[in-house]
Amino acid sequence: MASYFLFFILLLLFVLSLKRVLNKLVSFSSVPHLVRGLMYPIGFVVLCGLFSLAENSSPISSFLILFFYLVIPHIVMSFRGMSKMAGLICPAIAIASLALPWVDRTDDFSIFPSLIISNIDVFYPFGILNALVLFQIQYPLSWLGHTFKLNFRDMKNVLGGFVCLISILISIGLLMGFLVWNPSQDNFLGLCWGFFSMYFFIALPEELLFRGIIQNKFEQSSFLNKYGSWIITSILFGLWHVPTATPGFSAPNWNYGLLATISGFVYGLVWMRTRKITASAFVHAGVIFIWNFYLK
Repeated sequence: MASYFLFFILLLLFVLSLKRVLNKLVSFSSVPHLVRGLMYPIGFVVLCGLFSLAENSSPISSFLILFFYLVIPHIVMSFRGMSKMAGLICPAIAIASLALPWVDRTDDFSIFPSLIISNIDVFYPFGILNALVLFQIQYPLSWLGHTFKLNFRDMKNVLGGFVCLISILISIGLLMGFLVWNPSQDNFLGLCWGFFSMYFFIALPEELLFRGIIQNKFEQSSFLNKYGSWIITSILFGLWHVPTATPGFSAPNWNYGLLATISGFVYGLVWMRTRKITASAFVHAGVIFIWNFYLK
């Protein structure tokens, strides 16, 4: 069952990267935005429910919370056309609400239950899918870059960004005592699964949020150029990681924030050069893979 659920998640991620499919869904304009905004979350929750019934694992209350988490950004975005101010505030609120599961997990309290299906906490993958629906179909954002068609130039940028960044991070991290050589004992399949899961469930969501949506939105605003957007987004990316404790470093973790800010500059540069979050996500996944499996 786990492999089937994962397959469906990855299939949806792939389908939402196809221009032909997106054009068909965007052209489905006879239905009001808010109604469509309800249809997608309902579909996602039903899909989760079907898999959950097969495992007999999750309470109804968890699905209600999942539904409200998915539908609130659509309701908020439906008010964006009311005024110029609403056009700025509504996307910001929608983005913040989409990011909640990634910042809400604490040991003491969480408003989001762990809705586990086939060993996957569904708030994460469906948060990604909901963001893609919102900013690719409902309210299309140009240059989001969710495509798996990476050409030779894209891969050169990925490789160059990765080599440059990992050299800087290892040098600074070792000097700070933040990184320690500690290679994993996982076998080849374990390492492959580690990179695969880090790419789809950590790197791609964060690149979608910070480069595809936030940096992209700043670029398209009237008060920031692409370099200002790049700098501000990279700093925000670093601050996002400050509340996270790591081995030997408690929160607020400014060492982690510094390294994440440096990383954000490189991820942002790769996105600017390729205009593809899937490209910057490869650099991102490579960095956290090396950190988790060799230097943590």
